[in-house]
Amino acid sequence: MIDSISNSPPPANRQQKTAAADSPSSIAAQTENAKADAQVKGKIAETTDNVELSELAAKALSNAEFDQDKTTRIKEAIEQGNYPLDHKRLAESFLALEQLISDNA
Repeated sequence: MIDSISNSPPPANRQQKTAAADSPSSIAAQTENAKADAQVKGKIAETTDNVELSELAAKALSNAEFDQDKTTRIKEAIEQGNYPLDHKRLAESFLALEQLISDNA
């Protein structure tokens, strides 16, 4: 066996490690590890998450309204640069959000 980096034979201890890794007991241990990994992966694959909405949330979603026309008008105004922005109000909203985040940290 030739070391691919230095084109020289590997050290003696590397040959011993390779021989030990190919031993029947090592192969059996690797097989057992592979079986255990497969069992764990199978259990993970079986796990599913479920979300249950409260009655109030379900009611709110069923009554939700969406004004597609208004959304389209706002989107077009933004794209054309005609949508008015209140920079002070935006900054205050960001400040409130930052305070909320820092209070919960």
